[in-house]
Amino acid sequence: MFCSTASPVQAGICAPDATYISPCNEPTSSATNTDKLSFIFCDCLTPKIYNVTPNSGNSLTQIQIHGLGFKTDTLNPTVQIGDHTCQPSDANNTFIQCTLDTENNFMAGVFQMVSVNVESHGFAIRAGPTLGSHQFRLLPMITSVSPSQGSQAGGTQVTISGDGFTDGSVVSIGGSGCTIESVSYTEIVCVTSANSGSSSVTVTFPNDPGLYFDEADCPDGCDFDFSPAVTPIITNVNPTTIGVETPTTDVTISGSGFTDTMDDIAVTIGTEICEVTSASTTEIVCTIGSVPAGSAAMIITISPHGKASFDGIANTITSSATIFNVSPVIGSKKGGTEVTITANGLHEQDTSIMINNKQCVIKTVTKSEVICTTPSNQANEYAIEVTSGGVNFQTDFTFTYATDSTPVLDDVNPSIGKGGDSITISGSR
Repeated sequence: MFCSTASPVQAGICAPDATYISPCNEPTSSATNTDKLSFIFCDCLTPKIYNVTPNSGNSLTQIQIHGLGFKTDTLNPTVQIGDHTCQPSDANNTFIQCTLDTENNFMAGVFQMVSVNVESHGFAIRAGPTLGSHQFRLLPMITSVSPSQGSQAGGTQVTISGDGFTDGSVVSIGGSGCTIESVSYTEIVCVTSANSGSSSVTVTFPNDPGLYFDEADCPDGCDFDFSPAVTPIITNVNPTTIGVETPTTDVTISGSGFTDTMDDIAVTIGTEICEVTSASTTEIVCTIGSVPAGSAAMIITISPHGKASFDGIANTITSSATIFNVSPVIGSKKGGTEVTITANGLHEQDTSIMINNKQCVIKTVTKSEVICTTPSNQANEYAIEVTSGGVNFQTDFTFTYATDSTPVLDDVNPSIGKGGDSITISGSR
């Protein structure tokens, strides 16, 4: 037994309150001044941790701490793992069983030291054979997956609840990726890929080599069913070519497994939203504006089930390269006329307007409208050539350079002067 005595303090400051750990005898003070009190650091009053089992587990794991001097009839222990409380559920002189509180985002995958503080005695020393025998690491855990089934075409938004999740989490369902939308300590939201059958949900952490685990624990089983019963089916789309006659097109989608709640339906053609205007369990009608010319994928998502599957028909829509109007169609031979062209199928980053092999300088361009400033040309009627996204737009629209539309400058008076002088410009047209 080893005991050491601190410097004496003034008598009456504190009174002894200790229960000695068997089989120790009551220690005595080595202080020589009997008029003052002493404080004794003593092995007999020091709790000891021998080992912690298991050394890893999830937030439901019952952690067992073996040692000596943990509890008597009047003294109770508190347990910390790192900076977090491990709430005791059972304790005696040589044993504590506790459950980790992860409420304050206990970091998963990192070994943390276990400490025991016994009332009136203080912290336990670590007396085990190795440092690792006094540590515990938290494994991430999945407690629920919702919904538990979705479309075979993918597109189901899945919420994975649990704890210990981190940025960089990767979700796989049946070997197919689930695209992460958000991650918090207790929840991951992801969107499924296409698959079939019942599959296990796994959460892995490959991008953080400092974490000592491969995937989240799932004690109750984590299954997701790619079910044909909840897969919406598309059997017909009409029309399959848009933007032919008007800037907007109403598209009718027929099939099964739909819903009459329009807010639960999302339709896209390429990157553009087709706004749903009516819906039933067998038919959806939506209105689409201009889409860049060419073939574009159509995606229909029915919440909460996911994407619709196309049965025997293509999932593509053709967006036509169409010019609807040009205004004005006549202007000055000297150029400078601002021309507005309304169309379907324009590409915002790749559009060119030519008049008689000269560039009409673009001011603004959207998918449905381009505004450009004409170059100069001889008096005549010329074809307007529109190219966008590598597609040549077929059009009968022309622009006429007319003498009658060209202003004539007759005189500038005075022809010389200084700053602040008034100038009169005379002309016609």
